[in-house]
Amino acid sequence: MRRVLVGALLLHLGACSWSNSLYQARQLSSAAAKAEREERTFDAGSLWGQVAVKADSAYARNPAGSRGAEALWLRGRALARLGDCPGALPVLERALVAAGAAEWDDDLRVELARCRAVTGNPDGALEILGPILAGDDPELRGEAGRIAGRALVSAGRWDEALVLLEGDDSDGGRWERTIALAELGRTGEALEEAAPRLEAADSSADWDRLVRVVARRDPARLDEVLARLGSMRSITDDDRARWQLSAGAALLEHDPAAGARRLEALLAGSASPSGSRARMLLIDRRFATVHDSSSLAATVEDVAALARGDAAASFAAEQLARRGREILAELAASPPGTPEGDLAMFFQATIASDSLHAPALASWLLLRLERGWPDSPYVPKALLARLPLAPDSADAIRARLAAHADSPYLAFVAGRHDPRFATLEDALGFYIDGRLAEQLVGGGQDVN
Repeated sequence: MRRVLVGALLLHLGACSWSNSLYQARQLSSAAAKAEREERTFDAGSLWGQVAVKADSAYARNPAGSRGAEALWLRGRALARLGDCPGALPVLERALVAAGAAEWDDDLRVELARCRAVTGNPDGALEILGPILAGDDPELRGEAGRIAGRALVSAGRWDEALVLLEGDDSDGGRWERTIALAELGRTGEALEEAAPRLEAADSSADWDRLVRVVARRDPARLDEVLARLGSMRSITDDDRARWQLSAGAALLEHDPAAGARRLEALLAGSASPSGSRARMLLIDRRFATVHDSSSLAATVEDVAALARGDAAASFAAEQLARRGREILAELAASPPGTPEGDLAMFFQATIASDSLHAPALASWLLLRLERGWPDSPYVPKALLARLPLAPDSADAIRARLAAHADSPYLAFVAGRHDPRFATLEDALGFYIDGRLAEQLVGGGQDVN
């Protein structure tokens, strides 16, 4: 009888401890949320940390049922508020499955949506917010609208985002409207939205993001935006250089000449991290535009001069130049018809594409394989590999592929089994592995 009483007492104490942990997690969560509203950031962070510990303890003691689900919710919310959305996501997802019709279900959905948006899943955030946006709780609906609006900005649905963000005069809401307007090419309106932050010289704003968007969407007004940013109080030359770097890098994507000019202008100034990064971008750009052996040889020589005096850029330039010299040496040693020359061309095309990021050069090397080794079983593979590298020549490439109807590579693309395919791929893979091993033994390092 005594043993039964002792056992019952221990069970009761364990249950009380579990229940007490959950109760404390609830109380601490309310206190942390209050500290956030009052902008007591340090206190809020400390309290959320305690919530995570107490909720974890409650869940470990009894993970089943509604209280286990609530413990998950409180822990996930705490992790999210501590800035750990990657850690909070799986906890919140499990809480949502277990919650049922809990009274805190909508709050959970809002927190989960926020973390989905933060971790790069805006569509997932929008999906889960639907019921709340159509609900009756004005406070939750407003918060859901703000999260959905920001998610829509991330998803590139800027017109819809502006509708949801209308009336949101928080710093975050106005900033997302600024970005949405800039993405729509409405630069003047974007600057009006950003005016309070510009006047306050707010260093917490992601001005680089605004610069990149304007460079893409409204490059004619880019200098106006840069001038407005440069007129803010306490702005340093390093800030201005960083914004010029962001502008040049964004322009490279759709107006390479304009982007290169802006990056080159940075090189004329005093040494700075942005200037060094600009050099490396220009070096990458030089190799990206290489299209044959002559342009490769010229670029190998040019980048050394471009990087001179900059240790970081010189190192990067030398790594790329060494790859370029290896390709040139291979070309000299592999005239058309050379045994295994077709394999060598495929290997070097891979290096050109993956290490030099020079698609035109990779395409040229594959074309050389086709012309120099016309009977090679790898010609169809080279033609297939050129399709994404040379889209302007796609029709001509497909026409030449028709002459290789019996190729195991075309059989593979068509979903047919051909034992020759595995034999050819094994041989090519063995060759490439051997070449990479030779480079490793020789002290080479991959720059991919």
